[in-house]
Amino acid sequence: MATLAAPMLQIDDQTLREGLERAADLFKLQRLSSYDDAEELAASVYANFGLDESRRTALIESLIEMLPISGDPVAEGLMASSMSAGVLIGLLVASAAMGSDPDAIPDFVPADL
Repeated sequence: MATLAAPMLQIDDQTLREGLERAADLFKLQRLSSYDDAEELAASVYANFGLDESRRTALIESLIEMLPISGDPVAEGLMASSMSAGVLIGLLVASAAMGSDPDAIPDFVPADL
């Protein structure tokens, strides 16, 4: 049985700029928030992309396994956090490529939380 490949997501220059602007806005909002609010915002954004707390934890654990170093908790935490931010940026760029409404950036707490 042959499987059909899903169409490749196309990212043009405008889409990349739009996704990166969304990411910049989100990270600025996070920087301007208190620690607790920033943490809740990050969790909410991931949740809006379908990554609940358990899936987010699994993502972080997988990122830690990919690190080029081990044994230094501070470096591991910083690198995993940076990689997690990269994943989020990728999701925002992909969201822009899928033609979602620019005002629909998932930067709020989902209604079901």
